[in-house]
Amino acid sequence: MVYAFAPSEGLHVGLSSTILTSAETPVTLVTGVLGAVRGFTSDKAGYMMIENNGTLKLAVAPAFLAPDFTLPVDAAVIEESAFEGANMSVAFIPDGCEIIGDHAFKDCLSLTQIRIPYSCALGADVFDGCGTVFVFGTAGSAAEAYCAAHDNCVFVAE
Repeated sequence: MVYAFAPSEGLHVGLSSTILTSAETPVTLVTGVLGAVRGFTSDKAGYMMIENNGTLKLAVAPAFLAPDFTLPVDAAVIEESAFEGANMSVAFIPDGCEIIGDHAFKDCLSLTQIRIPYSCALGADVFDGCGTVFVFGTAGSAAEAYCAAHDNCVFVAE
C-alpha cells in the first residue's frame, strides 16, 4: 500500500505494508497507481497522489471551479470534434449527456477541468492535444476508466 505524510521537514512518499509510525499526519491512499499521470483517492478528503514520469507526489486535490463552459441540460451527445480548439478552462457536462465523441475537446489548450456524469461514455482521444485535464466524476464511471487509459487525465472522484 502507498502511504504519504507531510512531517515538518517536507513531504515523504513511500511504499509500505504498515502505516508509517513517524508520520505526524499520515494519509493512507486507498487506490493504486492507475498509470503515468493518474489520480488517487484518499481516506482524508482533499488529497490525491499524482505520478508523472516515474515521480510520485502528494497534491491537494483541486476543487471544481465555476465552469466557463456548460452544455445545455438536454444535450445527450457531444459530436466528434465538436469543440476542437475551443477556448475554455472549466467545462460542465450535464447529467443527461450519454456520449462524448472522439476528439470532442481536441486541442483545447486552456482546458484544465471537466465534470463528466457517471453514465456518459467517452470516445477515442477526447482530450487529444490538451495539457493535463482534471476529470471530476463518480468512482467506477466511464470517465475514471478513460483516465486510467490516458496519460493527460487525472481522475478526481467526487
